[in-house]
Amino acid sequence: MQGRCFFLSDLHLGHCGENAQKTERDFIHFLKNLPADTTAIYLLGDIFDFWLEYRKVVVKGHTRTLAALADCVEKGIEIYFIKGNHDWWTYGYLARETGVKVVERQPVEVEMGGKWFCLAHGDDLGPRKPGFRIITFLFKSKVCVTLLKMLPTSWIVSFAHKWSSSNRKKHLGKDYCYTPDSPLLHFARNYRSPEGHNIDYFIFGHFHTPTDLALPGGARMMVIGDWDKGPRYIEFDGELTKHS
Repeated sequence: MQGRCFFLSDLHLGHCGENAQKTERDFIHFLKNLPADTTAIYLLGDIFDFWLEYRKVVVKGHTRTLAALADCVEKGIEIYFIKGNHDWWTYGYLARETGVKVVERQPVEVEMGGKWFCLAHGDDLGPRKPGFRIITFLFKSKVCVTLLKMLPTSWIVSFAHKWSSSNRKKHLGKDYCYTPDSPLLHFARNYRSPEGHNIDYFIFGHFHTPTDLALPGGARMMVIGDWDKGPRYIEFDGELTKHS
């Protein structure tokens, strides 16, 4: 691998919080000021607070972000969009409009600079309660999404943002505690590569609270964290560097 790669997640662009506009400005500034040797960016989910594509309708907003992403792609930077639980519903428009490569299945294994990475958003990895699994299944079901789209678009968008805002308030100021029983830790400790690769780094999003934990065998599990208090990302140029 030549050049630098970046990993980031959980910007929640378009959310109803007080830092929403600043987050978008920070992200656009990040994209426009990447080092000249940048080769790839991995967006690990929940880049948008809510993203749902229709066949002939585009929900307003994010035009500057989409333009900045497209500009990066035109410069030769590969951008991989790994879906999160807030922006799962991409059906071709995002890829066509910006040139990003939407990753349909996760986790995904990637080799860079002689190191193997296991990447995912992280919302449905590891053991979770049955109620969570049911909600996740319904949210991602093509039948349910088709039925949902029959409702007025304004209703859907309004409901999604209210739900998201409610969750943000519920967890405001509360750091997630990564105990030995945490779903991500359970997943990473028990993961076996389908291709037999020895994973060096597990990098996830979703839980908003950043962490960097050593795993048995020498691997590391890292959660990037959100952008509520400013840009936060991981850089790899042969070595990993955390920025926050």
